Amino acid sequence: MALICGCAEAGDSTEPTAPKDDNAPATGVDDPVDDPVDDPVVLDCSATPSGSVRTDAVDLIYHGRQLSAVAEHLAGDGCLTRLSATFSIDDGCQLQLVLQAEDGAWTLAEGSLKADDKCGEYWPAESLGDFELDAASSTGALLVAPTADGDADSSCTDGALAIIGHARFTANGSSVDMYLDGLGIDGKVLSTAVKTGTCPATPATCVTETCGQDQYGVACGACEEGLGCVEGQCIDTGCPPEGPFGTNVGSVLTDLDLRDCDGNPVALHELCGQAGFFNLFAAW
Repeated sequence: MALICGCAEAGDSTEPTAPKDDNAPATGVDDPVDDPVDDPVVLDCSATPSGSVRTDAVDLIYHGRQLSAVAEHLAGDGCLTRLSATFSIDDGCQLQLVLQAEDGAWTLAEGSLKADDKCGEYWPAESLGDFELDAASSTGALLVAPTADGDADSSCTDGALAIIGHARFTANGSSVDMYLDGLGIDGKVLSTAVKTGTCPATPATCVTETCGQDQYGVACGACEEGLGCVEGQCIDTGCPPEGPFGTNVGSVLTDLDLRDCDGNPVALHELCGQAGFFNLFAAW
């Protein structure tokens, strides 16, 4: 057995050390240099926008463009209770929407529209600028809402999202109405768990309406010929009118073929149910 000695000079407190014996029994104390370090989990939640939104002027195509989105889900259950998403076209025409679950139903709580030249050449010039959501005049919901891992503090949602709603944005006395039923998100959105809240119900569309649009701006159908759409219902509006025809008081005017200001033929009964102005001139 070799004996190793070391001598310490005055003021040197270094103790002699023995060479490491690879065959020595384990002491139960880990070498801190060799401790494995757990790498933090990085969630790859990648999503892209799909579809478009309709306006009274043009459609805004966000499909495959830019998206920034985060969500919240109820711990344990995993249902989504909030979605905040910003859709952009080439770093412009930013549409920001915040959908929030309240009392078991979806609401369109916040939103904004930054309308600029990226909205397209056909976007109305009078509708350029920064608009804020008029929440009292707007509705919104997730028609298709994926879930997240309810046991995790944060996770990726497990599927695509589909948005519906009628959003009204206002600025300086002007307004922009948007219909969101063509807008969605493909992929996975990062979601954070919250401890309080109620899972929102899936919204029902066209519940009482048989024609026109419902509260979410979803088209509910058209009426048969001879029926008009009044407050979501197809009713007989008396168009086209039925006889007896005549010129006496109480009679129905006979269908007449008239000419508009451009000389085009117009049938009188084709204007039934519409507002019209007739300027009759006779030279005597």
